[in-house]
Amino acid sequence: MAWSDYKICDLCGDAKVFYDANILDERYCATWGEPSDYDPIGLKAICGKCNKTHEVVIAPRAALAEIKGESHD
Repeated sequence: MAWSDYKICDLCGDAKVFYDANILDERYCATWGEPSDYDPIGLKAICGKCNKTHEVVIAPRAALAEIKGESHD
């Protein structure tokens, strides 16, 4: 299968996480495809290797901006 048919690890960028070529949900497709009338979903995924040392955490954007020292509107 082609590399582009997979969701790639958001941390290392060097591993396939899951096959996404047959996901037709417009909200998912809007995350990477052509402009859409749908708001893209926020989807992050990490591979098995990265999962051994990291985890995906859901946090308010404002809190992350504060940690990074950025302003958030």
